[in-house]
Amino acid sequence: MTYRTISEVSKELCISARMLRYYEQMGLIRSAHRKDYAYRVYDEDTIQRIQHIILLRKLQIPLKKIDAILGESQTNAAALLQEHLQAVQQNIALLQFTEKALHSLIEQSGSGWSENISDTLTKLLPLKKHELGTSCSRTPSEQAQRIRIIMLPPLYVACYEETSESPEEHVGTVLDQFIRSEKLYEKKPDARLFGVSPSCEDNNSPIHTYANWVSIPEDTSVPSFFSKHRFAGGLYAAYTIDFPDFHEWEFLKTWVRHHPRYQMDHDRLCLEEHLNWVYASYMGWPSDGIDGKVDLLLPIQSR
Repeated sequence: MTYRTISEVSKELCISARMLRYYEQMGLIRSAHRKDYAYRVYDEDTIQRIQHIILLRKLQIPLKKIDAILGESQTNAAALLQEHLQAVQQNIALLQFTEKALHSLIEQSGSGWSENISDTLTKLLPLKKHELGTSCSRTPSEQAQRIRIIMLPPLYVACYEETSESPEEHVGTVLDQFIRSEKLYEKKPDARLFGVSPSCEDNNSPIHTYANWVSIPEDTSVPSFFSKHRFAGGLYAAYTIDFPDFHEWEFLKTWVRHHPRYQMDHDRLCLEEHLNWVYASYMGWPSDGIDGKVDLLLPIQSR
């Protein structure tokens, strides 16, 4: 049987190694280990399944539904796809209305606003709610509107770092144990948890480094295998994603590259703030908790 490494699959299918590792963590795919190779590899059947997942993601189907579609009977899978199609059709209706409205406004502006703009806008209002529908995806313009410019304050943080094939999985477990044993939420209800990469670029090599920081009171002692330091804070472009849509880093970086006022500060680290993480850990990860949200934080400075 032919096997390919995670790096080979990542390059061939144009998908980050990080996302492949997350698919495996979710149970969407399984890796294997060759006797002559220490790290994870994928057989041809798994590679084909990855291709199916990528296609369904391009159709804007959420990962939870993809898991169900690939694992359900043909009838149930068809029902899930039909549900998604209806959402897409509603989105098309909204875009068609948007196109029509913009054409009308442009025509009015070209004629020198022969009538009051308020009257023109009133005529464009849909008479029925179904004409607008609901959007199942965000346009680039809507995405850009969700980017915030924020100033992170200075923080004392406990840091746990690991270099391995899948460090993201293990560092979170270690931080979870630390938060519970320290009863951190009781001492610092506003504690925040960040994922830290050396850069915003995805690392497709089998071995890479990843760290988690959790903010702590200044006088907190940390285990010997942790480090403790003061994070200076600073200016960041913040963009909220649904976990695990880390491919959105590219959108945020592109937005900053074209911004007239800001540019990326390459001397500081990119951060991923996992929202509500400390509270969820303290509460024992309640089953009725909210869906995972992450703030991608890109360090910026004035041009």
